Amino acid sequence: MEFTHTLTRSRALIGRGFTLIELLVVVAIIGVLSAITMALLTAPSAKGADAAVKANLRTVVTQAYAFFETYNKYNTNGSSGLATQTTCPTAGTSNTMFDTDPVIKNAIAAANTAGGGPVKCYMNAQGTQYVVWAAMKTAGTYWCIDQNNSGKQENTPQGPLHTSCP
Repeated sequence: MEFTHTLTRSRALIGRGFTLIELLVVVAIIGVLSAITMALLTAPSAKGADAAVKANLRTVVTQAYAFFETYNKYNTNGSSGLATQTTCPTAGTSNTMFDTDPVIKNAIAAANTAGGGPVKCYMNAQGTQYVVWAAMKTAGTYWCIDQNNSGKQENTPQGPLHTSCP
């Protein structure tokens, strides 16, 4: 008699299954854990992209020194510049270091790819001043370099007439 009672109880428990509430709780827990995991994985990715932008713009500064040693200015003819801060030229039409020097061109292209938008450049007509401004992956942050080697992070984009990092 005892054996039949245990067997009947076991069958009742096996056929029971999960309630809707239990299933919803499990789904909610999995959702929360997924959101936390995605947040933790996204932050290092943005920081890595920001580091790539900074490294590429440091390459521009280093190569700009070499360019200046060769031409004694940052353009090839002493009369071509970029009157306002625009997307950096890469087509070889401005006679500036931005589109003349292949190392600088590649570094700007890499910063553009790694960052959150087009890299902006300015150069005065005499070729004595330049500024490069790049958006980073971290929302609302920008990295600025100029002829004074001022690598600086800003939280607002630079205007079209800035001739140096603020």
